[in-house]
Amino acid sequence: MLNAIAFRGPDGNGLCDLTNNGGPLLGHTRLAVIGGTSAEQPMWSKDGRYLITFNGEIYNFEQLAHDFEIDHEGSDTRLLVELWGKINSRSIPLLRGQFAFAIWDSVREVATLITDAFGILPLYIHQQPSSVYWASSARVFRAGNLPLTLNDSSIDQLLDLRFVSPPNTVFEEVTKLQPGAIVEIKENRDVSIDSWIGLIPKSLGAHSIGENEFEHTIRRVVTRSLRADQKVGIFLSGGVDSAVIASLASEHSGEPVKAFTATWSVGNQDSELSAAQDTAKELNIEIVPVEIDPHNWWRGFSQSIQFRESPPAEIADPVMFLLSERASKDVKVVLSGEGVDELFYGYPKFAIENLLSKPVPRIFIRGAINIFSIGNPRSARLSRLKFALNSGTKQKRFEAYFSTAPVAEPRKVRGAPKDRKGDLRGLRDHDLQGYLPQVLLERADRMGMANALEIRPAMLDLDMLKLAKALDPKTQTKLMDTKIGFRRAASEFVGNEIASRKSRGFPIPLSSWIKNELSDLFQQTLQSENTILNSHVSREARIGYLTDHIAGRRDHTLLIFTWASFILWEEFWV
Repeated sequence: MLNAIAFRGPDGNGLCDLTNNGGPLLGHTRLAVIGGTSAEQPMWSKDGRYLITFNGEIYNFEQLAHDFEIDHEGSDTRLLVELWGKINSRSIPLLRGQFAFAIWDSVREVATLITDAFGILPLYIHQQPSSVYWASSARVFRAGNLPLTLNDSSIDQLLDLRFVSPPNTVFEEVTKLQPGAIVEIKENRDVSIDSWIGLIPKSLGAHSIGENEFEHTIRRVVTRSLRADQKVGIFLSGGVDSAVIASLASEHSGEPVKAFTATWSVGNQDSELSAAQDTAKELNIEIVPVEIDPHNWWRGFSQSIQFRESPPAEIADPVMFLLSERASKDVKVVLSGEGVDELFYGYPKFAIENLLSKPVPRIFIRGAINIFSIGNPRSARLSRLKFALNSGTKQKRFEAYFSTAPVAEPRKVRGAPKDRKGDLRGLRDHDLQGYLPQVLLERADRMGMANALEIRPAMLDLDMLKLAKALDPKTQTKLMDTKIGFRRAASEFVGNEIASRKSRGFPIPLSSWIKNELSDLFQQTLQSENTILNSHVSREARIGYLTDHIAGRRDHTLLIFTWASFILWEEFWV
């Protein structure tokens, strides 16, 4: 079973079998980033009571070791297991980094599983009547021939919302731990799931933001995320988030940092290479462009599927796979800007929610969207926005911003809108529990580790969360300008011109590629007769949507990608 995830940890592996004494069998594969042989796992505490397997990095382990007088031996794993022995679960809010770990208490005979506050690193549980399994990837369960039964309701949600809300997964027997989870598994296989977020001091967010606090927090958090015994690179788009990270990484390293960016010359949309090159020149960093052409993208698409526990939701997934493939030739760690838009109201939908919170703009924006969508019937984005604004409840509106439902046959009608008023904090929290961990962070972990590369979302830190919660959300957008506070602070590091740029997130021209270079491959895939998808969307309907798209009658890129993604994923997993 451990061999199924050997690609995640090519630098070493270990097993500790305690089953003869009523304990667990713990295994670990290692990508060596912090610590040498002193960090080999599974690792016992020095008093022999606790056994840990740990995935991730604790950036502030040296400071914690000093504060609690622990000999960390150059290893954050050693610090973690010894700190747990001192203060148990009270240690979790002190950790800064990304982590998912399991600790066996040989005295209480209890296994405790922990995920970080943002869900950066996935952790899954598979329950059987006589046993409980947990792993960083469901590939372990597949390799162990454990039952993996597709869940019909989860598939419906996946096809509608493009991800499955935790703790559910596409498999009936598997649950995914939510961000901030703490789980206890006892000797009788009793599993209790709770959250450790309540251990965070109540003062989190209950303060006024001091002068320059935004800038100081950004500097502290990004600098901390650079802690590694290996060279660290950057994933650089043309936007402000990755530019700030690149600026601080370059300043900290004292030498040009390698920044990897995607570019393409085939299609009808410009890549972000030009903006990324301008950023690199301004900040004195070395840029490494990764050329993405239609068939290279398809290779990344078809190869990366096997590393995902559910079908990919974003057309940029293959781009992340190909960027990771190239970056892994030079570095073991890259920093990325995931999470900034969720924390600091960076998406256009946040600006729309802000307008919806005011009576007059609320009436205006609903009318404007309806008029624009009539005049632009081919626009998938306008259709999705119109659908969101006319959804029955606030929760349904939040889901619809990311949904495929505006153009899918089922689930079109959700009732008349009952809750029209905008809710910025509600949408932000919805994203922090849903879209961010289930789509963006899972993608980063899966695409990076498929290539033995650790991707760190440098801004996702409890200190940044504290800052975000202290902000008045209504001051963070104005008309269609977003994350105003973050951009203002970012200008101190990258200047006003870069700070004001709109991020486009590697906007691959897949719409054009489906019509031209990849039309045959998509047609061949969607025509599959041997797929569970047929019980949800007919083969004829799929081909009809593809034909409409190729003819230019409507942009169905997202729907076509979602269906093709499911079919290819099913071929590997089912």
